[in-house]
Amino acid sequence: DDDDDDDVNTTTTLSLIGRSTREGHSPGALSPVTFAFLGDVVWELHARTKCLLPPSRVGTYRKSTERVVMAEHQAACLDKLAEHLSEEEENVVKRGRNCETPSVPKRLRGNADSKTVYAKATALECLIGYLYLTDPARLDEVMQILDMKTNEKIKVRRDKQQVGMVVVGEEEEEEAALDNGGKIV
Repeated sequence: DDDDDDDVNTTTTLSLIGRSTREGHSPGALSPVTFAFLGDVVWELHARTKCLLPPSRVGTYRKSTERVVMAEHQAACLDKLAEHLSEEEENVVKRGRNCETPSVPKRLRGNADSKTVYAKATALECLIGYLYLTDPARLDEVMQILDMKTNEKIKVRRDKQQVGMVVVGEEEEEEAALDNGGKIV
């Protein structure tokens, strides 16, 4: 019965994979570049979310995010992650590192290690995209290891005077729930 429940949760949570399986495809049939394409977006979303605190101007958010999404940072993250990877994840990383990518960014072209750095960044994005589709819980673990996940909850405050973000800790969240009849505003 537990196995049946896992299949249902996986199918409902990851509709693309569920659909793919029903149509006779497997996630492994996607190319490493496809996983990297998706992983790039997932990585940037995590970077942008993490940069929201403390609240600041959009230009500050942009600069903070740019540093985190650069190939050099991603390559360093892959190195940090290496000892935490399963055999399956190592294979995904290897496929991502060895795939053909269109070109190396201009700012890296003068660097002798540019192809290695860019290949590692692509490999990390490949892994992130793969985990996003196949194992979101593991993706969360990986993002935690790489300090790309914030544990703080951001609630949006809506009232007539102001719309804004507030950081809500666990105790404050419980108090807010009690004060609002179980609804957090």
